[in-house]
Amino acid sequence: MGLYIVSRFFFFAFLVAQHVLLSKFVADHEDNLGFYGLVAMLLIPVGFWIVTLCSDELPLKQYLSTVWFLYSCVLVIMIGVIFGRAVIEDNKLREQEIATCLCTRNVNATTDHSFFDSKFLKITLCFTPGLMLLLLTSVTDKTETLRQLYLMIVMDLFDGIEMIEVLHEDICDKIPMGWEIAVLVAALLFFLLSFLEVHQVKFDEDEDDAEPTLRKKKAACTLVFQIILNVAFLVIRLVLWFHYDFDSAIFLAKNVISLVMGLVDVCQ
Repeated sequence: MGLYIVSRFFFFAFLVAQHVLLSKFVADHEDNLGFYGLVAMLLIPVGFWIVTLCSDELPLKQYLSTVWFLYSCVLVIMIGVIFGRAVIEDNKLREQEIATCLCTRNVNATTDHSFFDSKFLKITLCFTPGLMLLLLTSVTDKTETLRQLYLMIVMDLFDGIEMIEVLHEDICDKIPMGWEIAVLVAALLFFLLSFLEVHQVKFDEDEDDAEPTLRKKKAACTLVFQIILNVAFLVIRLVLWFHYDFDSAIFLAKNVISLVMGLVDVCQ
């Protein structure tokens, strides 16, 4: 069985699993079963993906970025609901973490906390880089033009996930509301625009005269996106580190390296 067939199966399975679990997380913390309806948003990216798979006239490789963009829109809505309501507005995850911490310090204390806590949320969000890899390997790629994206995109997606983690690691509520919103907006914009990294290689096999110019324009857009992303993440992380004692040295180094590489590309 070809790798692309296996990738398609697991892409669909993990995609559905991630959004069912995220919907359950919201429903549990809001005590409202109506939030399970958020899963219905998956019909848009999954429907487009299946139609592309079944159509011989629509080459899937050229629609990978569109599939990922539709998925990112759904993911951004889910993350916005979870962190906007359960973290920033109601502080429910922080209260849970404080209760858990107190329980471990006092053997006589008891607390009732759900399995669907902040650790579970981290694991569920970490499905996202895996979904990108499965999507990229779900098409046959004899020219291996997509391989260049594997490591870069995975690192960038983990970068965005780590940025969001700051919000539910702030147990003592030290970060002001303004900076919390800045962190959330920066991460959501990153996920929403991450499709550009796939979009730039969409026309690698074209032979027409417009192809070199078009590819350069798309590469330039991706480069600008990478520079703005890393500058924003770098500034936010430096402020959180020096003013609120949230250390993320590994991803700070990643942002600096990516920024230097981007500036070198600009100079070239």
